[in-house]
Amino acid sequence: MVSVPAANLVSTLIECTLFGMFLLLSIASLVLLARRKCEAVRPLGPASRLTLWPHRVAFLLAVLKSPLIVVNILMILTISAHWVVGMHRFFVAIVDSEDERQATEDFMDLRKGMQVARTALLFIDMLLGDAVMAFRTWLVWGKDYRAIIVPSITIAGLIASGIGLLYEFTAPAANGGIFADAVFRWIIGYCFATLATNLYGTVMIAYKIWSTNRRRKQNGLMRANGSNSMEAMAIFVESAALYSAWAALFVVMYVTRSPLQTVGSGCGPAMIGIAFMLITVRVGLGWAHESHTALRNDESLPVRFGNAHALHVDHNAVPLQTITLDISTTVEQAVDYALEQKAHEPPPHVRAPPASLSYVPRISHP
Repeated sequence: MVSVPAANLVSTLIECTLFGMFLLLSIASLVLLARRKCEAVRPLGPASRLTLWPHRVAFLLAVLKSPLIVVNILMILTISAHWVVGMHRFFVAIVDSEDERQATEDFMDLRKGMQVARTALLFIDMLLGDAVMAFRTWLVWGKDYRAIIVPSITIAGLIASGIGLLYEFTAPAANGGIFADAVFRWIIGYCFATLATNLYGTVMIAYKIWSTNRRRKQNGLMRANGSNSMEAMAIFVESAALYSAWAALFVVMYVTRSPLQTVGSGCGPAMIGIAFMLITVRVGLGWAHESHTALRNDESLPVRFGNAHALHVDHNAVPLQTITLDISTTVEQAVDYALEQKAHEPPPHVRAPPASLSYVPRISHP
């Protein structure tokens, strides 16, 4: 069996690697999201001092009103703090210990301030991750509050379990280690609460994306021979299934009382951040749910936009031209833009059709 110091060494090495990946993704996502906000409030025409300051104020307001950017910054702060605390805890235990037995006792002592702080930061990051999952489920399902009844219950269970776990860590009798019965039940409840939230969100978001893409293909608004692998990857990233798998792996290692459970708890915040940043990077680049298709002929119009036998196309009418539709529906771009459009203004991604297509074909009933 792997010793406790060896398991902590493995956890530290993996956490450093994942933390580096997280930092790169977080910087990229912040730059991309900030650029989107800046372009949205950029004044039309030449810039001047009169237009520059309102533009800067509008940009700051847009940033403060953006849930993705706010959560991004919070995750950078908490995950970085968790990494610093973990590094301090590891090196203090190794340097100050005379032998492996004393190092094991230091790692297993739950009452130390570094261990309590590390667990508290893990709790905050898991709460942020679950809240983002519930928020995205709410958005994907059209802001239907019924879709987040289950996540609301599981997040409440996560909060209760986290508070109980921190209390057990600070209790005077907390000397039985991480597998003590008093701690075991709180960690199991803690893990199953976050696992239920992520599995629920994964299934709900994946089903919504799949059903929407299927309807678009049936209506001719998406290529039927599109890349299935790319769609699967989009579902995987957007539903944060990566973190769900990681949480399930940690539950297995902890239930089996393996010392390697510290890999799951130590690297959990970085995994949460990576899953979240992969989503926000795709949002910033505008990759989410883009499809480009074309209506090929005039006979396909009644079939795709109505009943094929309900309308009759008058062949003496002006012939229909081939029209290319560029459809881009991104949930985060529409909701998280933090900028209100005027009622008479079209969305920024809608382009006016060319003048040659501005006619109405005559369609007569039989």
